[in-house]
Order: sequence, then C-alpha cells, then structure tokens
Amino acid sequence: MTILVNNAGANRLSPFAYTPPSEWWNLMTVNCLGPIICTYSVINSMRKHNKGVIINVASRAGVVTGAMSSAYSASKAALIRATGNIQQELIQEGKDGVSLFSLHPGGVQTAMNESMSLVSPATTYAWRISRPCVCVWIAFQGIGLRYSRLVGGSRVRFD
Repeated sequence: MTILVNNAGANRLSPFAYTPPSEWWNLMTVNCLGPIICTYSVINSMRKHNKGVIINVASRAGVVTGAMSSAYSASKAALIRATGNIQQELIQEGKDGVSLFSLHPGGVQTAMNESMSLVSPATTYAWRISRPCVCVWIAFQGIGLRYSRLVGGSRVRFD
C-alpha cells in the first residue's frame, strides 16, 4: 500500500460534566485508535519500501479549545500528536520516503454534523463549512505537495 487516508469520525456534543467515561472511550476508539490501527497495519510495508503517504483527517477542534466538545477535541488532538510522533520516528530511522500528515478541517458538511445541527444552510456561509469533496481534494493535494513544499509531520489547517 502506498497511500492511506484515515478519515474516521464520531462526535457527541455535551458539557464535560455530562460526558461519561464510556463516551470518552468510544470517541478515543473511533477518532484516534481506529486510525492508529490502520496506520500500524501498513507502516511496516511502507518502511520496508521507504515509500508511502499516510493522511490522518483530524479536526480543527484538535488544536483549538471549545465548549461542549472535550472528548471529541481530546481524541482528535491525540491523533494529531501521534501523527507527528510517528513521523519523527521515521525521520530518525532515515525513512524519509514515508510521510504522515494531519489535516485539520473546520466544519464539514456531513450527515453526522447535520444530525447535531452543526451544519445548516444558515451556518454554511457564516462558518465556512467545507463540503466533503473539498476535504478529499485537499488530502490528495497533500500527497502531491509531499514532494514539493510540505514535509512529513505537517499539519494542514483549513476552514
């Protein structure tokens, strides 16, 4: 495998005091551990051939604070940090042909976000909500940019 795009996502908006540990566990499992398992399943082959790109779609919520999303934000922040740490390990090994990137989109127009009333026609323009096709385009631009301007471990924010 040469390219892996981890685009897992689950969310639940609630104040910290009303978010039970089981919900934290669920969000950490989907948003962080899922991409880690997928990355682990391909990384040794990429290391062997010194070739590959892994893009982890995180979230802007992983780098900024906000109310009602402690568990979600923490799970995406963990994915961002893991992406950078894995890249550093590859650099130390001299495996510069393998690159990891984390993308940090703001709101994305998905069924999940629409069901939580995060995306509506009124908010689409006010909050610069991205369409999923824009996220895919940016992810694949990252693959091309890997060979020009971006270096592995880069964080790409867009909103």
